[in-house]
Amino acid sequence: MRSAFMLIPMAFIAITILGIVVVTLGVRGRPIFASPRCRTCGYDLRNMQFMTDEIGACPECGTDLSGATGASFGRWQRRPRQIMLGVVLLVLPWIAMIPTSYFLRRTQGPGTGPTAVAAQATPALLASLPMSTNSPWPWQELERRTNAGSLTTAHVDAAFASLSAHFNAERAAGKPRQPPHWYGGFIATAINSKIASQPAIDALCQAYYGPTPVLTMRNLAREGEPIPIVLNEHESWDLHGVRRVWAITDITTGIGSKLSAQQRNGRKEPLPPDALSGTGREGNSHAALHHALSPGEHELTFTYVLGVVPDNVTFVGLDGKPGTPEKWPPSVARWTATVKQKITVVPKDQPLVALVTDPAKDPFKTSAIAVEQALARPSSRGVELVIKWKFTGDPSPVAAYRVWLQTKSEKIDYGTLVFGKLPAGSINSYSSAHVVKTLPDDVTSVDVLLIPDPKAAEQHIGLQEIWGHPLELKGVTLDRFDRSPATTYQSNP
Repeated sequence: MRSAFMLIPMAFIAITILGIVVVTLGVRGRPIFASPRCRTCGYDLRNMQFMTDEIGACPECGTDLSGATGASFGRWQRRPRQIMLGVVLLVLPWIAMIPTSYFLRRTQGPGTGPTAVAAQATPALLASLPMSTNSPWPWQELERRTNAGSLTTAHVDAAFASLSAHFNAERAAGKPRQPPHWYGGFIATAINSKIASQPAIDALCQAYYGPTPVLTMRNLAREGEPIPIVLNEHESWDLHGVRRVWAITDITTGIGSKLSAQQRNGRKEPLPPDALSGTGREGNSHAALHHALSPGEHELTFTYVLGVVPDNVTFVGLDGKPGTPEKWPPSVARWTATVKQKITVVPKDQPLVALVTDPAKDPFKTSAIAVEQALARPSSRGVELVIKWKFTGDPSPVAAYRVWLQTKSEKIDYGTLVFGKLPAGSINSYSSAHVVKTLPDDVTSVDVLLIPDPKAAEQHIGLQEIWGHPLELKGVTLDRFDRSPATTYQSNP
């Protein structure tokens, strides 16, 4: 509720700006066209020839009519209704401010305005924090008292503990990290002034950023094949003046053997240790774990060192990464955490993605895949086939297909299509084109066959299951630009 009220000032400003725009447009009015008249004397100029090069002067007063101020072809008429609407929009936020302020006072309780908060003793102010986390006045007052030197370490630690409890409760409720609203200045001041204790700072940073980064991996792996992982630690918000850094220092199995990380390009060379580090402002980092695990269930343990460092530091790790912890600058906070992931290793011939065939889960009851256009165009390697897809809805389970184009005489492997909804968002990936050496001249349509393909789905780590029924789009027209004269597109004159 209080978070919603933070948007009220922004809404008031937006309505006020809209009111100014509406009033301005109403005062200017709209053009009313009429017969031409001289702007100086008002003489009727309907008999003048304005489409010629020599317009001349006004017969009545001699004003030169060739200039921009010579003749008038109409006038601007004000729009009273629009002006009134603009005035209402200008006045409305100020009228609404009265009941809004009253309601805020009722919901926040007595004594929460800036004057009342300033009059509170520090113990009472600290006791009120759980009920006023999203109110600016307590945090501004605490920041003022910190700068004045009137707060002790115990006072600051108590305020940090209240914030830590709030952050942990928000995360437990599944809410994303929020920008440090009113309390950001107080946190920065308390840390920079060296008043807060290190344990309180560590606990606050862990509560705000989360004890561990996010690690994504599939719960199935194939015997003898690398295990793909995504270190997706990107988040938008940081505390004032700092940012979090992390590094994976160890990856072990349940029996104590170590795993090495490598690139996801088939090469088995281990990644340098600095590559397994990052900050919250980077995109996803992809890697693969080389292993010799036997079929069955295993538990992998990822050991992290995490820290919070000043925002203006320059990292000295590989490719500008933070690197291993000994390369980090002095930290505001630092801690160690582990992430445990259970994984089942299956034999080499088993798929890693399950096929869903239950009719009750058919995603195409509310979604659809269609071909907007199919064409063939010339290529330096032969004939290039292009399909422009049209997607409707967001299927779940995800549709992952091998795409085949069936002509009268052959079946062409066009590529793959993956489309649908994942727990963390949506996916839309497909082959953009396919080249064949030749295509018979009589091929003017194709049947598009969509066959469920677990291998195509395996490229996306977040996919655990796909829709298991095929789809066929018959008689799709194929536009043949490969055999016709070159087409030139011209803009309209």
